[in-house]
Amino acid sequence: MLGPESDYIPQEASVSSLRTPVVKTGGQFGDAHPEQLLYMVLRATLERLSGLDPFKVEDVVVDVVLSELGGSKASRMAMNHAGTGAISVGIGAGMESMSRNYGSRAIPTDLWSELAKYPVSNVRDCIMPMGISSKNVARRYRVSRDDQDLFALGSHLQTLLDKKAREATKEEQVIHVSQDDGIRPGINAESLAKLKPVFAAEGASMAGNSS
Repeated sequence: MLGPESDYIPQEASVSSLRTPVVKTGGQFGDAHPEQLLYMVLRATLERLSGLDPFKVEDVVVDVVLSELGGSKASRMAMNHAGTGAISVGIGAGMESMSRNYGSRAIPTDLWSELAKYPVSNVRDCIMPMGISSKNVARRYRVSRDDQDLFALGSHLQTLLDKKAREATKEEQVIHVSQDDGIRPGINAESLAKLKPVFAAEGASMAGNSS
């Protein structure tokens, strides 16, 4: 039995990565419940790890994605638990359905109405649309529209390159939808520049450089 003075250090490893394709709000997954999609991915994960007894999974950590980095935080939590020896096998996951839970401006539709009237601005800011928040951050740190478009262009192009790698490793679990629908082949800086800001006339957040 290993005691507290032992030199043993548990080694954690990620052995599988799987997700659904990413699609538009109200699109091909518009009628699907997030729990249903999560179930299908978790089931497919266990099927791929055929040598793993499902009863050996000691913890499943699931976070929502709209809270920043939710999915990756859940994965890190599972890895940390395994690394400290608290568990031997765990699953970290993230899920969200903007089609079912959020309005067209990415504001929760069922927040307590008193929040909007609260005198403390920091409380009211919690229901600020993300597009307005991103505009304020861009203005504060002097991030131009061109800067954002170039970053978005690089993201699109890299994703197109990575698509072949994902196909080779079968990272995406097909659930009636076989690929992401937000990545545009043939995209360039000129086509991005033609898109109008969504949240404010002087803003820089638009459909091509925002998630």
